[in-house]
Amino acid sequence: MCNQDTRPRFVFAVAGAEHAAGLAPALSFLRRATGHEIIVVQRAGDPPAPHSHLLPVEVPPQFTTHQAAIWLKTGLHRILGLERPFCYLDSDVLALSPEIDTVFSAVDAPIAFAPDHAMLDQFSRFALHCGCASACGHLREALFCAFGADLPGEFRLWNGGVFVARTGAEAFLDDWHQMTQAIFNRPYWRTRDQAVLAAAIARAGLQGAPTLPERFNTILDCYDGIPLRHRAAARPESLAVFPRHLPLPNTVAAHLINGGIGRTGWPHWDNLAKLLETTA
Repeated sequence: MCNQDTRPRFVFAVAGAEHAAGLAPALSFLRRATGHEIIVVQRAGDPPAPHSHLLPVEVPPQFTTHQAAIWLKTGLHRILGLERPFCYLDSDVLALSPEIDTVFSAVDAPIAFAPDHAMLDQFSRFALHCGCASACGHLREALFCAFGADLPGEFRLWNGGVFVARTGAEAFLDDWHQMTQAIFNRPYWRTRDQAVLAAAIARAGLQGAPTLPERFNTILDCYDGIPLRHRAAARPESLAVFPRHLPLPNTVAAHLINGGIGRTGWPHWDNLAKLLETTA
């Protein structure tokens, strides 16, 4: 009998031409950092991402491009299987060190996500069309009403941008995948996967489960501290700067959320872009 292949791999999931093309920086950084296999799962028929190992997947035609990307991401266990562990990375996660390979041994569990920087109630206005301008309990209520998910007290979200999955995670990932699809066409909900991830956690009783160390998902938000109403007009010099992460992020993987990738004039991106140019 042949030995089963259990080699770990990294995976991205993209849909749409812009999403596929925008994957280039993340791919370039990851190729420098790891010798493990890297797979890009993308919607069949889209322009190919800039990578040699592509896996086109037929996506239900009724989904928007944004929905298609989320459908692929939350359904990776069905597409790839779990016999070989995989680490999913969002397209704005940049691996900066060979230590990224240790993500597979960081948590001894079937599923492990990186922690987010937001608490559940802080995320309500980003997950729902509730009209609130600050933290509120609407997401907590919506998760309970829609999915019977009870998350009492303070709860720090898991971040869907970095996670490791292996055999044993099937039920959890199926629940996340199904619930994510369930909110696609509900007007009260924004099209995101992170809010219902909290529901999957609650339904599986994993509120106290270990998360990946933050060094695998250091979040740098160019809009940190900038009100939503001012973000569209924000100039590069007004964007948030995190001194301890300059000139380069002091971490294994940097997650440049809210459009930080390619943001010329923002010191964090400018320094990373220079590094990429000098090591290409």
